This record gives sequence, C-alpha cells and structure tokens, in this order.
Amino acid sequence: MEMTKDEMLELGFKFHGHRCPGMPLGLRVAWSAMEKLGVSRAKDGEVVALIETGDAHCAGCFGDGVQVATGCTLGKGNIKKTYYGKIALTLISRKDNKAVRAYVLPDFFAKMEQSPFMQQRSTGVPASQVATDISQPSIDMVMSMPDEAFIGVSDVFDYELESPMVQFKRVKCSKCGDMVIEKYAHVMDDEIVCQPCLEEVHTL
Repeated sequence: MEMTKDEMLELGFKFHGHRCPGMPLGLRVAWSAMEKLGVSRAKDGEVVALIETGDAHCAGCFGDGVQVATGCTLGKGNIKKTYYGKIALTLISRKDNKAVRAYVLPDFFAKMEQSPFMQQRSTGVPASQVATDISQPSIDMVMSMPDEAFIGVSDVFDYELESPMVQFKRVKCSKCGDMVIEKYAHVMDDEIVCQPCLEEVHTL
C-alpha cells in the first residue's frame, strides 16, 4: 500500500484519534530513520521499531506516528517500547542486521513547551479537546521544519535480532478450556494450563 506523506499524515490522525503534534513527530522521526537505513514501510516483520517512550508519557502519541510511517505494528509484533522516557526510535532491518537511532534534538523541546498547545495539555486538557486553531500551528511546525533543525540520526550500526518462527500449534487449557499457542502453555500436575490459570492457582 503506497501512500504519499500527506495521505500518511491523514491516516495517522484517523488511526490516532485526535489531531496533535505528537503523532506527526513520530512520522517525521521515522521517515528520517527509514531514509538513513534505506528501508521501506514494512509489509511483514522485516523492519523492527524500538520506541523509547513509555506509559503516561507526554509524547506517547509519537508511537502511533512511528507505526503509521514504518508499518511496524503491535499485530505484526515488530514494534516494542523500551520505557526509557525519551522521544527516540531505533529502527532495525532484519535483512542485513543493521540499525539507526533517530531522536528529537533538545532545543525542539523548548519550542514545543512554549506552544499554546502544550500549555493547555500541561493543565490536563485532553488533546482531543484542544481547539484546532491551537493545535494546528504546532502540527504545521512539526511538518514544515527541515529534518536537521530538530531531528538527529545516528550512523548505521550493526544490530542482530533473532527471527522467531511464527507459531501455529495450539493446545487446550485444562482449566478454562481456551486454546493457547503451545509455546505459551504450561504443564501443572501433568495437565496443560494457560498463563492466567497458572497464576490463579499460585495466588490462591
């Protein structure tokens, strides 16, 4: 599925659920990383993204932009959070075991923190409730700035990842009856159990 960057931006907003500068920031950083690494949007698991945000992160929206740009998604299993609390991305090519790290430069944070959008967000206003005339200037700034003004990208470096085989074999949990991919099942008292049932037994 080939898309222009404008189409990807609009897809990103629809996927993300609201208009904010965080999602476009993920697009821009990911595009820079992809260009440096020489990869296209992933169709399968050939590209892996490690995003350095976390939970309850002020720019968690960054991750959705990375997903839209790179094609690395939760469903494919080729995107993970490192929980470093940063706004950065390591993009890895399984084809040649190479990677780059792309990140937002420190000076950009000062500009963004002074924006009316971030001032409203810092008071607890949900992003979806920030007026368009306040959010759009921040979005326009992210989309119009040259890469070198706010994005840093490392040199390409070696990064070897294991390529796990997709699992198809399923077994039935003897406790709840759910079907479980075999590698995630456990044996307890000579019976197959799933992880939740195992934990339930151990907490009784």
